[in-house]
Amino acid sequence: MIDLSIRAARIQVRALIAALIVAISIAIGITTGAFVLSFAVQRDLALQAGIPHYLTWIFPAIVDGAILGATIAVVALSKISGRATGKRFFLWLAVVVVFISVFGNAYHARRAGEEAARNVAAGMDLGFTPLTPTGASLIAIIPPLLVLAFTHGVGI
Repeated sequence: MIDLSIRAARIQVRALIAALIVAISIAIGITTGAFVLSFAVQRDLALQAGIPHYLTWIFPAIVDGAILGATIAVVALSKISGRATGKRFFLWLAVVVVFISVFGNAYHARRAGEEAARNVAAGMDLGFTPLTPTGASLIAIIPPLLVLAFTHGVGI
């Protein structure tokens, strides 16, 4: 006969593992979506900055790659004991690079919102009601901020 406390502990461990798998799956899904959206915006910004079209993919690859690398380092270093300096460095790197993405997304969305407002004022039917430039900017910063939040959450 199995002791009830051992059985309860096994159930708790299984529930914890299941919750962890679900949380990590959600984090991966949100992060993937944020990277895809961010990649498209940053590629467009690189084109607007005068980078030749065939090279524009490099800018978002660098920014999103830095986010991914810093995220992995933060999670890995939070699970091992080591120097706090390394952990702080990668956490700050993640924060800085995410805010580069936030700024780029907000700037891009603001410009798109302004253009949509001009088109509506000129009588164009866009097929949708555009957000204000500020509203578009606020929507555009949600994905990279969620990446930062989930990175912190997984690290905890």
